[in-house]
Amino acid sequence: MAKSILSGVLATASFAFSVSWIKSFYERDVEHTREAERLNADMIRANWAIETILEVQEEYKKDVSSELISSITKNLFEEPGKPANRDDAALALKALLGFTVSAKFGTDGTTVEINKKEARKLSEASKRDDV
Repeated sequence: MAKSILSGVLATASFAFSVSWIKSFYERDVEHTREAERLNADMIRANWAIETILEVQEEYKKDVSSELISSITKNLFEEPGKPANRDDAALALKALLGFTVSAKFGTDGTTVEINKKEARKLSEASKRDDV
């Protein structure tokens, strides 16, 4: 009796796990399909924009205004829900804070302490970026 109950519980748990795994697999597949369709639409739109700009320049011998170009190409190749612009200052601060032992920000300025090991890592990282 206990074996049949235990096997029934294990079978139910296995079935529930399998269903949740298949559901997550399906959701990822749908997400990738949507991303591929969005990328395809962006490629078509970018191609159209380039052809239109070249056609205007060739036929009318005029330059297309930057406002028109920016409005045509707005949101091209950007993922919804992710920040569009990368803040380089914030990335640099984050990288610097990753190498620091302690940092103080105040009215008298910023103080950053770096030990020898972290200074060596920072030096090596800057050498890789220079190459």
